[in-house]
Amino acid sequence: MKWLIRGGAIAGWLAVSALLVVGTANLEPGQGEPPVDAFGFAVVALACLTLAVAWRFPVAAAGTEAFALLLYLGFGYPDGPVLFAGLVPLFVLGTLRPRRLAYAVAGGMAAIVVGANLATGGAGVSLQSGGG
Repeated sequence: MKWLIRGGAIAGWLAVSALLVVGTANLEPGQGEPPVDAFGFAVVALACLTLAVAWRFPVAAAGTEAFALLLYLGFGYPDGPVLFAGLVPLFVLGTLRPRRLAYAVAGGMAAIVVGANLATGGAGVSLQSGGG
């Protein structure tokens, strides 16, 4: 029975990783955004590998996902499925550790995403002055 659960976890990880990679490969960069290159895919691969250890090391996985998001968004790559990779360690963290810790980590991850988008002019950021 244990092999069935482990096999299901591996299949789930492979499916999510495939969706992250394929989804990232099909992104169309917006104006001023660089296309996802080898470094961008290496960051996506780091996010995928981190998901494999989320149940065993949830705090480290959440920190590594936050770092991967910072790198990905900091280099100005287009927003994509990699942003959802951070949700898995947050779920695991909230399940296995005190929720306060999960909330603090979620707040930090949100600050990273918003800060990187503001710094690079990413999604939802308009640097044009208003006026009509």
